[in-house]
Amino acid sequence: MEARCKRPVWLLFKLVELLLSVCCCHVHWTCFTLEGIPHIFLFCATYGAGFFSAVLGILRLFYAERPTMKMEATISGVLGVLNLITVYAYMYLTRVDKRALFYKETEMEDNGLFTCCRDSAILGLNAVSVYFLHCSLAMDMLITHAPSLQPWTYQNRGLKYLRHPQPSKRPLKLYFISRDVEAYLTQYYWFRFLSSSMV
Repeated sequence: MEARCKRPVWLLFKLVELLLSVCCCHVHWTCFTLEGIPHIFLFCATYGAGFFSAVLGILRLFYAERPTMKMEATISGVLGVLNLITVYAYMYLTRVDKRALFYKETEMEDNGLFTCCRDSAILGLNAVSVYFLHCSLAMDMLITHAPSLQPWTYQNRGLKYLRHPQPSKRPLKLYFISRDVEAYLTQYYWFRFLSSSMV
């Protein structure tokens, strides 16, 4: 068992986070211009921070700067909490209109404010799940790759590699989408460059 690079996995997270941030920005801008959703700084700050964090993270990955797991966990955790707050803010905005409490299902679909808030909240929840998954995997890497876990070794057919005796403390095997996709992408130079000499 060889030590595998996790950099493609972080790239996948950053790409998905970038896509979700752009989609959230687009839906919020559309709702702001067409439906008159109030301009709340929290929405712009959260989506802008997610966008710039993802872009800078992608650039950092391609310029061979090693990502620190504390920073990855902190940034993704904070952005996950901020996106969760925006979901609650959108749900609050749907209830500001007192008539919305008495809408029927068909009337809700015709109400532009309700559909905008609903779509934004759904995208926000998707972003929350990705950010929290990113945070939990970064924390797993932080814990399982700690220097205190290094003394345990496992011998198999003459090969010596690190392995914790307790299965719950072993590092996760992460792949870029799946094992087969990562094996296919390994034939390309850009993917090998991305995967070289990283945790």
